[in-house]
Amino acid sequence: MLFQPVKFVVLPGGKLPSRNPEHGVSDAGLDCYVRAIVSTEPDEKTPSMRKTLWDFCNEYYSLLPGESVSVGLGFNVQIPFGMAGFIYPRGSSIVKNGERIHLTVLNTNPIDHGFTGEPWVELRNDGETEFSILHGSKLVQLVIQPVWCGPIREVGVIRGGPRGHKSNGSTGH
Repeated sequence: MLFQPVKFVVLPGGKLPSRNPEHGVSDAGLDCYVRAIVSTEPDEKTPSMRKTLWDFCNEYYSLLPGESVSVGLGFNVQIPFGMAGFIYPRGSSIVKNGERIHLTVLNTNPIDHGFTGEPWVELRNDGETEFSILHGSKLVQLVIQPVWCGPIREVGVIRGGPRGHKSNGSTGH
């Protein structure tokens, strides 16, 4: 399968997603960097960006236990047809100074081929201590994968297979 390049535009205050240089191209995900605390709505002046609610200005944002916040990832992306982008937490972002941090990444909808805005994620602090978010923090990664884009059709009956029909993946045992 011949893959088309994934194209990025870095937004003001953003940074190009990247792989760990020590791993080369072997990492599945591209590390994404926090640009700003954002609204889920596009910016009226720059529709390709989310509206900035908190610009770091050399400060950090305190995410208190039980709170959530939306962060813009600082780029636009053009994903080729037949592929989609998925944003996942970075494994190393959930451990800080040897202590497990309970940071949950929400809004992990696929980034489809036609999407052109700034990807964003909702972060929720499910821990018992404050979590500091800095400009450029690497908290999530973008994984780009082939997806099925073929036709669908409605049929009257789907015949049972060896796994049964009692529940998802049921073998009946």
